[in-house]
Amino acid sequence: MFRASGDLRDPRLAEIAGELHLFSGMRIPLPGKRWRVETRHWISSDGVNFREAELVGLHPGTFLWNIASRNHLHVGAGYLHDLRNGSQLATLYRSVDGCRWERWCDLQAPGNETALAFAEDGTLCGIIRNETPPCFLPTFFSILPDGRMEYHPMKLPLQGVMLRNIGEQFLAASRRWDSPGRRNLRCELFLCDRHGELSPLAVLPSGGDCSYATAVERSNGKLLLIYYSSHRHRASETAHDVEHALPADLFQVLLSYGEGSNFCVTGTGETRCLPILQVS
Repeated sequence: MFRASGDLRDPRLAEIAGELHLFSGMRIPLPGKRWRVETRHWISSDGVNFREAELVGLHPGTFLWNIASRNHLHVGAGYLHDLRNGSQLATLYRSVDGCRWERWCDLQAPGNETALAFAEDGTLCGIIRNETPPCFLPTFFSILPDGRMEYHPMKLPLQGVMLRNIGEQFLAASRRWDSPGRRNLRCELFLCDRHGELSPLAVLPSGGDCSYATAVERSNGKLLLIYYSSHRHRASETAHDVEHALPADLFQVLLSYGEGSNFCVTGTGETRCLPILQVS
């Protein structure tokens, strides 16, 4: 049981030094229908019992959104929402223990929620979500081992993005929709290269508001991907906007990459296998 004095949301797990760290944003109401955000933090040695732990080094009001780890270095993508003008700033932090963080750099692109993943050569890559209408086009960035940074505007609107290293490429999962308006909300899978170019893999079952996926390695060449979606089989029961109106299902995707691969999608009363592109 996790208790807090505000609205806990969007938890993230990270394994650091043999322990499980849970980071969660918390919204605290302010007068005038405003709110401020801070990050709460718990640690567990057994994956069951958690103790709350202090976070040091984050700028006040920072939401530590996503963490990528390589060897003994842990990089966190946080964002700060400026209540004065509504702007948002995405910042990278570094840590060796998950408790003490130091500011690394501000990302030079508009956005907030940032997905991170290390490439095989140690390059840190990420996708910065952009909530500026009407296009919602994100930015792909990379920080090379020698410190050079590259930014690449992306061509498709993406939200709730996951980025996962699968060898020479990345696996990306995102909420997508059709224009005009936010019609046919769905979760989609892509292959993503080192310049942010996307190759479609599949459309996953969803019934409205969806995505915020995460993936863990099951065995060599197999990933278990989990994401949420509003109840797909109940979406037709609601005439108004279903994006946040319905409870959510949790879906699982077993993804195998390599020659002759396929993946199976299992959810509420549904199991199906679909072919995917070969990943070498």
